[in-house]
Parts: sequence; C-alpha cells; structure tokens
Amino acid sequence: MRSIKTKLIISSSLMILAAILIVAIPTLRNQYSVLNENITENASLQILEAADSIDAFFNTPKTIVKDATYYVQRSDLDLETTQKDFENMIKGMPALYCLYYADEKPMNEGGNFYSSDGWIPEDDYNKETRDWYAGPKKNNGVLITEPYVD
Repeated sequence: MRSIKTKLIISSSLMILAAILIVAIPTLRNQYSVLNENITENASLQILEAADSIDAFFNTPKTIVKDATYYVQRSDLDLETTQKDFENMIKGMPALYCLYYADEKPMNEGGNFYSSDGWIPEDDYNKETRDWYAGPKKNNGVLITEPYVD
C-alpha cells in the first residue's frame, strides 16, 4: 500500500497540473487566435501592397501610351521631333524599350508611324496584324501583350 505522503504528492501534482491546464488552455487558444488574425492581416496588407505595385507598373505605360496618343492628335508633327519627344516620354524607364504610334492609314497609303527608337517600317508594313495595334483597336483602349522579342 502506498504511503500517505505519496498519495498527497500525487494528488497535489494532479491539482497543480489541472490548475495549469485550466489557465493555459484558454490562454493558448486566445494567443493562437490573435496570432492567426495578425498573420491574416499582414498577408492581406502584403497582397494589397503587391497589387498596388503591379498596378503602378502597368499604369505608367498606359499613361504614356495615352499621352503619346494625345500628343500626336494635338500637334503639328515632324518625324525627328516626334521621335525625340517619344524617346523623352520613356526616358528613365528601363522596363520600356520603345514607344510606337501608328495612325489608322496603312503605310503604303500615306499613314504615319512614329517610334522612340527611330525605326521606320517599310511601305508594305502591315500594322493591323500586330497585337500592339489590333488588340487595342478591337478593345477600344490600351492592351498589354506578351513581350515582343526583337
């Protein structure tokens, strides 16, 4: 038979363990809940920041394209000045290699084509087969396409 001392130690230990569990379990649940909320909030903030960054990355080129369109429509243009102005529009933006503008007339019918890199297409160049021209025309706005490897 066990001694009374052993029974007291075991019963005291069980009571202390029960008291610890009664206090610890709600505290751990609360801490888990707070930690989970913090993780969710931080993840949401990071996603919003990434979305803002992506929007800024795409909105800048969209703005430049719209500005180039207004520039061409409102100015008396000569090829050299327009090329320099287009070059200045994308200066300091390493993600933008070139800026092109083509009006609706085909090149062989006297249509205009301006570029920031000075490229002038041949008279038989058909811009209507190019995604950068056909897509926005069909969608009535700016279209972002896959990169074109030149």
